[in-house]
Amino acid sequence: MHEHPRIRVELRHLQPLYEILAHRPDLLAELEARGMLLRVPANDLRSLPLEARQDMALFLHAQGEPHYGAQLAARVDLSAGEGLLYFARSSETLHEMLAELIHHQSVWLPGATLQVSEEGQTLRITLTPLMSAPPLGLLTYWEGTLTWLRRAINFCLGQTPTVLDAWVMTPPSAQAHVLDQLLGCAVQFGADCFGLRLPLEWLSKPLPGSHAAVRQRTARCFDVLGRRQLDHEPVWRRVLDVIEAATQPGDFGLETVAAKLQLTPSTLRRHLAQEGCSFSALLEAHRRQRAFELMVLQDCPVELAAQQLGYSGRVALGRAFRGWFAGPPARLRRHLQALQALEAAEDWASPLRLPAFDLPAAGASFHPLGTQLRADPVLWAHALGLAAQARFGAQSLQPDDDALLQQLGTSRLMDAIQARAWMLGRQPVAVPLQARWQQLLALAQGQHDQAPVPLAAFALLAWAELGALLLQRVIGSSYLDFRSAWAQRPPAEQWAEERRRYGLDRRDASYLLLAAWGLPTAVLEWLASLSEADQDAAQPSDQTSQAAEFKRLAELLARPPVALSAISGAQD
Repeated sequence: MHEHPRIRVELRHLQPLYEILAHRPDLLAELEARGMLLRVPANDLRSLPLEARQDMALFLHAQGEPHYGAQLAARVDLSAGEGLLYFARSSETLHEMLAELIHHQSVWLPGATLQVSEEGQTLRITLTPLMSAPPLGLLTYWEGTLTWLRRAINFCLGQTPTVLDAWVMTPPSAQAHVLDQLLGCAVQFGADCFGLRLPLEWLSKPLPGSHAAVRQRTARCFDVLGRRQLDHEPVWRRVLDVIEAATQPGDFGLETVAAKLQLTPSTLRRHLAQEGCSFSALLEAHRRQRAFELMVLQDCPVELAAQQLGYSGRVALGRAFRGWFAGPPARLRRHLQALQALEAAEDWASPLRLPAFDLPAAGASFHPLGTQLRADPVLWAHALGLAAQARFGAQSLQPDDDALLQQLGTSRLMDAIQARAWMLGRQPVAVPLQARWQQLLALAQGQHDQAPVPLAAFALLAWAELGALLLQRVIGSSYLDFRSAWAQRPPAEQWAEERRRYGLDRRDASYLLLAAWGLPTAVLEWLASLSEADQDAAQPSDQTSQAAEFKRLAELLARPPVALSAISGAQD
């Protein structure tokens, strides 16, 4: 049984009602007298209480204005939502835009789920409430959301596709023509969900506002929207706000931060401990992420980065950087420059846009992570990196179901899984990479006369291969052609050829990707050590190629006890 969703309706977004109901001044006056409407400036963030929203829906419905939610959605400023529409419009196609909306639906669509599917030559888009019997106020809100979604599609496409069908859960009304006009077709009332059906041809249409850099910069809108939904903001979030605003070395201390929050240091420690984190963990996570952004992505001078991160100088920051990323910033910058030379998009690290290995059959029994999450090593690695980031509380990374779900939230993980499934639905399987994935699965399951490897060991091997997905995304089909042509060559020869052709090999790309995602230092150290460990891979062997490869992988897994313990909360 799902509880009442936390939906925030700000008074500033109700201002179009003054225009919509201008012909009914008495009704506007009554709304103001009841405390349901108030003239406010565009920067006023006050919201309408939950009870008032429900009363407003009942009142306007009784007054013959049942579709005011849809009318508001048709007139609300396109910049509403902290730039959500501009983020969506920066996707490459409508297909990608819908994937992004699915990925972030727990933030912009509280209390309901967005589902998209292909049905013959049509695209079906539905909004389904999680509550079994939503009150009229929520139905009116989601009717408005459906109208906004139709408007968003038009805005992002720069055109108006024909709506073939539309249906809503709201009861029939004498003002049905209002909704018909807003949605562009005769609307069916009293359905079991809200939805639209469009011609499928629009799904692959390029969006005129597509821009990877804009998408990267406007993605922060989801953090802002998510925080607006909180009834009580956690203390660690307020601490992070102070840390992010710090400009001088002295601003990063516990005493200084506590004073700015009007707390004593001991009280701040106690509050953070109750929320499952610590001040030192938050500060460390913030510094690590910002150091990667400043020194790798932006190539910021070390002295300036040290000042911004509260370090005494370049030596102290350099030592910290090596401790976080198992190497100097120059190494990561070199790999990034090689990607950029291949014309990689600015959002190269986006997990949603990476290709996938062929997924294992449903029900595969690797533990302790959920099957769906484990089936895609992209999501698995990215989720574990997210859990350690400052904006998610910088709590201890534990790859078991309960801990990971608690830190990131079930809905966030399920949204990511569904978005990846939708995004990848139209991509053909990359046969060379599929073969490699099946080889790793065979090793994990104990085939080819080898004992099954532990879950954490399988994770390390899978994550070491993620760079191949990144190279596939950046280079395209020619990379797959290379992998097919060189499949029977020793691994060391393949990597050397990748470096000659592309400026980095798949292991370099994996190291860069996992560093960007925030995976533990021990994992990065193990990945960096593969170059030394794999020197023997080029040596002649009287074993078959497949048997030699399994022997090599098994030997590699004997090397990383620290890395295994870093990503495993319990012995497998």
